[in-house]
Amino acid sequence: MAYSSNRDLDTLRKKFRRVLLNGPPNSGKSTSLRTWPGPVIGQIFPKEKGSSSLSFQTQDGQPLIALIPDDIDVTKPQDWRSISAEMRKTTIDILAGKHGPVKTFFGDGIHKAYQVILASVCGGCNYTGEEFEPKLYSKAHSLFWEYIDLILSSSVEYAVLTCWDGAEQDNPMDQSAEGKKKKHVYPDLPGQAARKIMGEFSLVLNCGIEGVGTAARYYWQTQPGGWVWGAGMKLPIEVTQKLKLPREVPQDWTKLDAQISKALDEVYSMANPTTTTNGGI
Repeated sequence: MAYSSNRDLDTLRKKFRRVLLNGPPNSGKSTSLRTWPGPVIGQIFPKEKGSSSLSFQTQDGQPLIALIPDDIDVTKPQDWRSISAEMRKTTIDILAGKHGPVKTFFGDGIHKAYQVILASVCGGCNYTGEEFEPKLYSKAHSLFWEYIDLILSSSVEYAVLTCWDGAEQDNPMDQSAEGKKKKHVYPDLPGQAARKIMGEFSLVLNCGIEGVGTAARYYWQTQPGGWVWGAGMKLPIEVTQKLKLPREVPQDWTKLDAQISKALDEVYSMANPTTTTNGGI
């Protein structure tokens, strides 16, 4: 297995360009995909309904293309293994450029992808309400994390996944009435996956909205605070200190990417004075 140095600037950039967006419905998750550099190509995961808010092109005038699966009637028997395999194959094909040049890959509704993977190991019982062996969750978790790794380790320059958010109990071991009330917002995934996914991405941004209509302000929460713990940025401390980002920033990836890249280049140059950087953009 090959290793790379923490002084490999390209590797550092690639890591912070793997982003998880989480938030409630209608908080700008899908809409903000237009702020990533194009061409942007991705997929809507089965049973995700947010595709209607996708733009047709990015802010830089490049195509924004979404592959949208057919509707699935979960009340009828389905070959969930085949559906899960097709979802995975579609991801691989996009990342390999089989649907055209791609600079940014996106997956919309990763919480729905998890349900498809779970259905593939329990025969769809999670959709029909039938009981199934709890140990099947372990197999579903393994397949889910392998799928996440497939995306994050790809060679595509940018990758962004979206997910609903939801309240998680602070201490699941505390089953007292008071303990069950103590909750904070995390990505909406079952069991330990809600917290574990926070460690898989260098940037986890929680989407929010204030106001209505044309006066609405869409923002990303960059740090945990208030009710929201599903936000965070894993960057070198010197970079975060130089960035001095507020807790909330506008939902504009191009600007945020430029800010992080500039701070990273400056810190890197100070630590490696004989090395020049190219800005990374």
